[in-house]
Amino acid sequence: LFAEIFDTARGSYDIYSTFIEQGFRLLHLQGHQGFIVPNKFLETQYGLPLRKLLSDGQHVSRIASFGSLQVFEGATTYTCVINLTKQPSSTFIYHEVETLSGTGLDEAKSRIIASSYLTDDSWHLSTDETLEIYLKLGRLERSVAEVTATIGQGIRTSQNQVYVLEVVEEKGEDLLTVRSSVASEAFEVEKSGVLNFLLGKEIKPFEILNSRTVVIFPYTSKHRGKTLLIPERRLATEYPKIYRYLQSNKQVLEAREKGRFAGDGWYAYGRPQNIDLMSKPKILVPDIAERASYTFDADGDYAYTSGYGITLNDDVLESPYYFIALLNSGVLDFFLRTVSTEIRGGYVRYFTQYIEQLPLPHFNFTTPVDERKQR
Repeated sequence: LFAEIFDTARGSYDIYSTFIEQGFRLLHLQGHQGFIVPNKFLETQYGLPLRKLLSDGQHVSRIASFGSLQVFEGATTYTCVINLTKQPSSTFIYHEVETLSGTGLDEAKSRIIASSYLTDDSWHLSTDETLEIYLKLGRLERSVAEVTATIGQGIRTSQNQVYVLEVVEEKGEDLLTVRSSVASEAFEVEKSGVLNFLLGKEIKPFEILNSRTVVIFPYTSKHRGKTLLIPERRLATEYPKIYRYLQSNKQVLEAREKGRFAGDGWYAYGRPQNIDLMSKPKILVPDIAERASYTFDADGDYAYTSGYGITLNDDVLESPYYFIALLNSGVLDFFLRTVSTEIRGGYVRYFTQYIEQLPLPHFNFTTPVDERKQR
């Protein structure tokens, strides 16, 4: 029903967008209005209809961003104040509020920006010369989205207490002694039936920290290159120790999601998303970090959660190590911080929609000069 009434009620949207739209409809020809709202609409996909409404007629007169400052006690919010005019405005004022003490916007960093800068694309705003740097980088010939085949989230077992194991000792070529939070004593599992397991915090620039944890991986990629759940009889035969442990937790695994896993496939992950990625070479990045933290899993040894795995298109000529060097650079991290959102403690979201926008120089590999540049 809302979609029939409001232009901003398209797809996933926040209800405040319809309040802004309705308020704007009721506004006097010489009127002004202001709203205190979450700042996510400035950059997210679902904010596009609202950005279009406000930018098409150049109706923005002022935006004050509070960044990661927590304005409202007892609620985690990322806030901005937006002021609108019914009449078009050729410029608007942008404020960056860095402290909640003092006299308000008088102490904030401020800048006058041409309204023509605002479109339905994400609004990446700044009070200093970084805006020009961002625009210059945005004019590069290609982006990460053009060179990547996949930017995939990590696995979701829906019962990490069972699947994720702490390694105590390696015993021979194919046995590990492990501990589990649901088992009273250490036990053995087959090494070939598990993958090294990473949390986002263990993915660092050019480095993977040794977490000493593994995840049971009851899947096989031997069926025409596709990763499928190993049939139960075969799992019991090839990985008897793992199967015995899973059997001891069958009741817990079957009870997941109100019994959805009862019966065949009771030992499957809760969400088999991107299972194929786990055993492939891939660039890894945590989903939230203080700074760019890309590294390379060259042999497909690692499964991960709270992060992303990036694979390149088959026709990409550059080395993955070259891309990692660029992605970890201060230049591209500056760009990502411009398009992404900062959260408490100075952490930044490294989500797919932000990584895809990162600009990349284009090399001609028929010339020795560009080959040397890449190296």
